[in-house]
Amino acid sequence: MKVPRPRHALVSGKFYPPHLGHIYLASMAARFCDHVTVAVLGASVESISIAERVAWLREALAAFPLVRVTGIVDDLRVDYADPDIWEGHVEIMRQAIRQADANSNFPPLDAVFSSERYGYELGHRLGVRPVVLDPSRTNCPVSGTRVRADIPGSWDLLPEAVRAGLCLRIVVLGAESTGTTTLAKDLA
Repeated sequence: MKVPRPRHALVSGKFYPPHLGHIYLASMAARFCDHVTVAVLGASVESISIAERVAWLREALAAFPLVRVTGIVDDLRVDYADPDIWEGHVEIMRQAIRQADANSNFPPLDAVFSSERYGYELGHRLGVRPVVLDPSRTNCPVSGTRVRADIPGSWDLLPEAVRAGLCLRIVVLGAESTGTTTLAKDLA
């Protein structure tokens, strides 16, 4: 029996920050589905704003015109053993999809793509087909935990838009013969 192609898939996560594993997951969803919603579920206490993450993902996924990126605050704690917490997260994801639907006319959600094993449970709770890709990180060996632990050491694992947003810029100002060239060389 042939399984029908999903019409609309969800890719959700913190994307804190977005990395090449996220881009791999969203691009695979875009290749196998007609439409994809990427939902950035950020906590209000995180140091990178949801708006920045949404903008970076939109730029990194611009080659996929039927991928839309939306963001929403999700301040619930993570507890995979608590059904009430699960329901809270799922409702926030549904709100994100409704929010994104205000700007487009995507078909109803029928798949969820994840690289985490909880994707199976998420699919069940959303009433859609779960697609769990590369949970062992063989095809794209990166995780958010690894990136957050060492952003400079993970620089090559970040999309160009994210690197541009995270890089530190220093401007050295001064009149001629005040040491600006020496300072700039030392900083470099």
